[in-house]
Amino acid sequence: MHRSIRTPLFVLTLLGLFAPSVSAQSGCGAPDPFRIGSLTLEGLLDQGLTSTTQTWNDDAGEWRNVSRTTYQREEPRSGTRLFARWVPETQSWPDYLLDASFAFDADRRLVETRYMNTEGEAYQRDVVTYGSDGYPSLEAREDRAGTGWVGNRRYFYDYTADGQLAGYRFERNQGGWTFSLEYEGAFDEEGRRVLCAFRSDPEGPFTRRVETAYDDQDRPVILVERSWDADAETYVQVGDSVGFAYPEAGLAVQTAYAYVSFLDEWRPDRRSVSSDDEAGRLAEVLEEVDAGPDPDRPGERRFAPTRRLRLRYHGDGRVASYTLERYDDGWQNDRRYLYEYAYGTASEPTAPSASSFALAVSPNPSSGPIVARLSADASAEARVVVFDALGRQVRVAHEGPVAAGELALPIDLSGLPAGVYVVRATVGDAVVSRAVTVAR
Repeated sequence: MHRSIRTPLFVLTLLGLFAPSVSAQSGCGAPDPFRIGSLTLEGLLDQGLTSTTQTWNDDAGEWRNVSRTTYQREEPRSGTRLFARWVPETQSWPDYLLDASFAFDADRRLVETRYMNTEGEAYQRDVVTYGSDGYPSLEAREDRAGTGWVGNRRYFYDYTADGQLAGYRFERNQGGWTFSLEYEGAFDEEGRRVLCAFRSDPEGPFTRRVETAYDDQDRPVILVERSWDADAETYVQVGDSVGFAYPEAGLAVQTAYAYVSFLDEWRPDRRSVSSDDEAGRLAEVLEEVDAGPDPDRPGERRFAPTRRLRLRYHGDGRVASYTLERYDDGWQNDRRYLYEYAYGTASEPTAPSASSFALAVSPNPSSGPIVARLSADASAEARVVVFDALGRQVRVAHEGPVAAGELALPIDLSGLPAGVYVVRATVGDAVVSRAVTVAR
């Protein structure tokens, strides 16, 4: 059998850059903070995206190429994904190999994806069928068998009138099609998904539920998972409970709570803090894990940083790079993805106009003392404050007029527990935030 060169799906999913028109995902779980805003497959092909994967070499102190993926539009109703792996011996890219091909119908909807081996032969395909309402009704994965195709798995979909996934039935082919999983969703009057239910027995009760509550801005604030207790004939809370907080514009905190059975209590397990740049685009995500009781604050928990995501953008607003870092007595480079676009489209997003001032914070991470550097184009009233991850104000660095130019503001974070904090500068009506990690 020829070796498959199929690009690892986890990479594409992690980057949030592959968003097929059909997905078996219900959207019920907690969002992955490390998944960036996505381009549709149409966007990938129309803009001719090339994604280069690199890893950091500690010994050489440099980024090194690993692989490259390019999307190409062949014609209005077809496209391809090409793949190449870097050759260290020759320090060059070999010729691209065909990794996948895409076919669209007259309405530019994806109807088939074929996955290729190293000989350019299709060994597997996904086929999508659409209902009279225009939404997908069936998605099937099939394996090559001789000159034909044999079903592997399939999803039957139901959609609401406004195009939200209301349910699906998942089946596997094990010598015949057998039921595997069923999902049903419920929505409130505003069209927000508030309940997801799953079962693996078509005649039995739904054994797992995910309930979501929202604030008045349609943002999730709590996500709770429950399982069916057959003895009590009711649903009981299990697994992770995820809470969301939005201390200020451009900042979001997502905290996962784990149940400690022998203490009969829910305890913070990990959390992430996402912050935007001055143009309102996602700029950074910091992840922390529970590090035990805080000796300086009875009843509180300490958090230790584990990894960080940093995004950079091209001048036209499209993502230029996605860098992952790990924390090991300081932030260390780990992996990054570089994005280039062969061309644009009339509908591509452009960057909003940036603010007339900038904010930088160093050192980051810090054991306590930091310096916030505020650069303004003109004199104005300014306020610079520090918040913890729950949105509580813990320091005021400046409040009053600032002149044009750069102002260095020393801020002492000593005495604060380790974790992620946000330095927020307000100049006139504009606001810029920067996340900083306090490490002990």
